Amino acid sequence: MPVEPFVYGIEPDDPNTPIWRFLEFWKFQDLMKGHIYFHRADLFEDNDPQEGLPLDNYQNLPGRHPLDINDIQERSYHLGFDAQIRQGFYISCWYLAGDETAWMWHKYAKGNGVAICSTYARLKAVLEPLSPADKPHLGLVQYGNKHIPAGRRNLIAHIGTKSEKYRQENEVRAMLWIVNPNETGNRHIDLNNRYRDRPLYPTTNDIGIFRDIDVHSLITELIVSPFAEPTTQAEVEKTVQDGGYAFPVRLSDLTARVSLVPTANDLQKLGLL
Repeated sequence: MPVEPFVYGIEPDDPNTPIWRFLEFWKFQDLMKGHIYFHRADLFEDNDPQEGLPLDNYQNLPGRHPLDINDIQERSYHLGFDAQIRQGFYISCWYLAGDETAWMWHKYAKGNGVAICSTYARLKAVLEPLSPADKPHLGLVQYGNKHIPAGRRNLIAHIGTKSEKYRQENEVRAMLWIVNPNETGNRHIDLNNRYRDRPLYPTTNDIGIFRDIDVHSLITELIVSPFAEPTTQAEVEKTVQDGGYAFPVRLSDLTARVSLVPTANDLQKLGLL
């Protein structure tokens, strides 16, 4: 199925723009089995409570007052419905390649982590063969919601949008929308027929899904974390070989000066991790 952009979404001017995905070693091993993992959007809520939801919580719906009980109920109805729909959104997060940062390694590729290098066009190409039922989407995440019109909005606009405070992530986001035919959009209505802004009853959707892809066409090279153990590069090369691939593997550019690079404890003390 053709990969769709997010509503009000954007793509790189150059489709061959490099992108990276930072992975812990065991996740890298999973990828070498020939499939890519997508995580359910609402389960990112510990990191970002607004993941896949409107940044303004519909506070500015036209003709509505923020303190009117009926208007509050209307907002809760919309938010609760949206929160249910995002439980069918599954995300694979990539990074618009630029300078390596200690923060990205510590946040997403702890320990003997690996960065998967690709391009926007390559990622798009390996998503194209997926089933139409997966409804694949791809685009650059936009930060802040100035690009989205006011009022009730298309949910595919929200899943491609994050708060300004996450701008340093420079995220490229792949998303699958898996519709569960056995669930309704009413799991946010309580026994007194009051609307809540989150589902009251659990979803039966999986917490994550794998999809088989052409890994050989996806990857251009692999980069080993500057914080990895000395044996990690050889382990990465062996994992690549065992998977039947021949990707180049190199050490991070930060490795030569790793003693000067902030540790995870350094970033935690500064409140950055």
